[in-house]
Amino acid sequence: CKLPENAELELPPILGEAVFSVVVSNIAGNQDRVADELKECFRVWDPENLGGMRVEDLGGLLTAFCPELDPKAKELVLREADPKNLGVVDVKDFLQKVLASG
Repeated sequence: CKLPENAELELPPILGEAVFSVVVSNIAGNQDRVADELKECFRVWDPENLGGMRVEDLGGLLTAFCPELDPKAKELVLREADPKNLGVVDVKDFLQKVLASG
């Protein structure tokens, strides 16, 4: 997603401290690096080390990074990220889907 020029980015709150970084990478170019970066991002959003992040947090990130994303498209992404409707995005499943699309 692309933010409009001079747009301010407001991220959803998290529990504890977090380090935020933006990674721009060609998924097809180096999948190991992309997987490592995504795992690190998940660790920030998973303070209890449960292996995933809350769907609610992913929804907030989608809203922050993709302000023009259609609500129906956002819902489809969230449903795809949490197919069992557990309220948690499993990091292993998510990585598998993202890397397979590259």
